[in-house]
Amino acid sequence: MQTDSLILQDELVRYCRTGENEPITTKPENTFHYRRLVFNVVRDTIKKANPLFVELFGKEKFELAVKHFFAEHKCQTAQVWKLPKEFCDYYSVNPLPFDHNCPFVTEMLLFEWTKVETFMMEDEESVPYAETGDKDKDFLVSNPEIRIIPITFPIHKKKISDIAESDRGQYFAIFVRHPETKKIKYYDISLALAEMLVKINDEPTKFEDLIKLMEKYEATQDKQKQRAEKLFEFALKNQM
Repeated sequence: MQTDSLILQDELVRYCRTGENEPITTKPENTFHYRRLVFNVVRDTIKKANPLFVELFGKEKFELAVKHFFAEHKCQTAQVWKLPKEFCDYYSVNPLPFDHNCPFVTEMLLFEWTKVETFMMEDEESVPYAETGDKDKDFLVSNPEIRIIPITFPIHKKKISDIAESDRGQYFAIFVRHPETKKIKYYDISLALAEMLVKINDEPTKFEDLIKLMEKYEATQDKQKQRAEKLFEFALKNQM
């Protein structure tokens, strides 16, 4: 059987999540403020991670979404910075608590979370590499601190309020954490560049392998080499 203290603990947890049925505590004058502080931490953490959501729907609807999420979802993480991941996962399978006609909510939340996840990832050791060399002879090394996500709306390219159904297509966003400053930048990349980076990451790759990869995109050897060269230079310039 639950002890009185465990019962009170459960009641306090439910109150912090929902704001309803305030329990009787030893200092009732502080109970409301305790709930307010807990909710503020949850709301502010999710807000900081989801500026596009706030920009698109406004502060009031964002507040409503957070209140609904916190009341209905039993958070699993003990790390506050991971709450936006649970917010993202929750609204990937549950409707928002307000009417909207946005077809890319799930992708927007995933995009925002991937940015946080890339910034917070543990440092990943790269294989030994030199900053200069002969790309026609040496093996290429990818930055392990990147994330690539496929999306069907240009969340990373257009003002969020200007995106429409007519923008639906195939896009790839890459998040890059600078190996020294640890700052995050994201870029729009082609499927060809995404394939190049995956190949370099997964197996020993030389520049001639990238040219061969371009056979599916270009008809002639000259164009294959030109495209591989262009994509390679873009990746090198942007720390990929």
